[in-house]
Parts: sequence; C-alpha cells; structure tokens
Amino acid sequence: MANGRVVQFFFVQGDPDGIVICDEANRTARVFRIPRSQLAEAVKRDDLRDSVATYLLVADNQEEPDRPYVYVGESEDVGGRLGMHATAFVGFAWTHVLLVVSQSEGLNKAHVKYLERQWHDKLLQADRSVLSQNVPQAAKLLEADRAVIDDFSSTGRFLIGALGYSFFDPVKTKPLQAAFKSIPKFKYLTHVNNGFLAYGRPSGEGFLVEKGSLLDPEIKPGSAQYWKPVRDELLISGVVGQKDGKFQFLNDWTANSPSRAAAVVYGGSANGRVCWKTEHGGQTLADWQAINSV
Repeated sequence: MANGRVVQFFFVQGDPDGIVICDEANRTARVFRIPRSQLAEAVKRDDLRDSVATYLLVADNQEEPDRPYVYVGESEDVGGRLGMHATAFVGFAWTHVLLVVSQSEGLNKAHVKYLERQWHDKLLQADRSVLSQNVPQAAKLLEADRAVIDDFSSTGRFLIGALGYSFFDPVKTKPLQAAFKSIPKFKYLTHVNNGFLAYGRPSGEGFLVEKGSLLDPEIKPGSAQYWKPVRDELLISGVVGQKDGKFQFLNDWTANSPSRAAAVVYGGSANGRVCWKTEHGGQTLADWQAINSV
C-alpha cells in the first residue's frame, strides 16, 4: 500500500476561485495559485514581496483546450517580476500563476534557475501543455544541492498536481492489441464531400490514429500558425506523408487527446469527443465514453 500524504489548502479569501496556498506536512515547498485579477493583492503579502521563486504562467488555448499555454519563469523578487508580467507581458494572455517558494527561505538564484530549466524539460516531456518560451539556460549546482532541490522540485510538482494541474504527468496510454475486441473503431470524415476519412481508437487518456488514415491537406484559415508546425513535425518524423497520391498516416500515431488527434486530421481546431464516431452506429466518442470505461 502506498504511503499517504497530507496536503493542506488555505483559501486566502475563503473562495476556492481566489488565491490558494497549498503545502504538505513536513515539507518546505509551498505553492501559490493566484488569478491574474488578484495579482496586485497577492504581491503585497510579506511572504511574496521579496521571495525567490520559480513560477508558471498559465493561459487558455483556444486551438487545443486540453493543452494550455504555459510559461516557466524564475525571479529573486517574484512580486516585482509578476507585477511586470501583469502589465508588460506580451507572450499570451495568462489567467493564473502557480509559483513555488520555500517556507524556510532556502532558495537562491541558482536554485530557481535550475528549477526553471528542469520544469521546462519535464513539461516538454509530458506534452500536456504548449510552452510559450525559448529553452531556459540551465544552472549548475553541486551534487548535494541538486539532491536537495530535486526533492524540493518533486514536492512542488506534486502540490501543483494537487491543485488540479496535471502539466507534469505523462499521458497514460494502454496497449491496444489486447483491447481491440472491446473497443470499437472510430472514424472521422473531415468533410462529407471530400472523402478524407481517418480511423482510430481511444487508448487510455490518448487516442491512436491508425496507419492509412487520410488527412485533410488544407490547413484551415486562422489555424495555420498553430497546426502547421505540428503537421510539419509529423512529416519530418515520417508519421505522415504522401502515398498513392494521398496525404495519409504512414504509421500508427498516438495523440495525447482525442481532440488533438482530430485537429491534426482536420487541419484546424476540432472537438474530438464529437468528431470521432463509432464506425458502426455513428455514436460519438463522448456518448460512448459516458457508458464505457477506457
């Protein structure tokens, strides 16, 4: 049996949608969740004004709601830095900030630079968000310092998960071979008249698009900036390409959500839970999932 962990949430204004402080018994890491609208109030706090911290700015992603935009940052004066982001940050319209500080005031500039790069790499690996920045420069720490900060980092990521953000958790997929008999095949016809038909099946939290599935070759207006780089990456890796005069999947490909799978097939934003329908019967994925567990 796994060991239990005790986590405490403090709703500063008594409102779960307001400023929330999250920490764990016998750990120094503390995470603040602060709505942008309440940032000015939050940075006046004594425990934030001059704090050293690593933080995540979070923004909604209209093209892919399952994968929000995230910006990783660090500062020796997080109150001042976040104040600058609130008025002068042009990367995206962030709505919340998640920041991790040490209750023992044991963090320094090298520590949070190390965390910034580590968290950037872990977010990239998990692929549950879209990173809105260049790769941060890594900081060098002594081996003993790395051990301490790695433990601190683990606690911080756990607390962020406890607050409901799964950014650092790899998408869970299941081998499909054993489940093929119980999971129906789903299809997505991107346009009634064009015949671009794709097939796939849900796989854990992801969605597998089958080899031979056709992609609509047209990137939809307003979506090129977001979805063309995704398709280009699949082209470079050999997952998709031209065969028999058709733009299609040359190999099976697992997306981290049904909507991402549908959007790549369609060439623009798409709700995968509605677009994917059972091959026989035309039941939407949403309706099928409502009565089945995958």
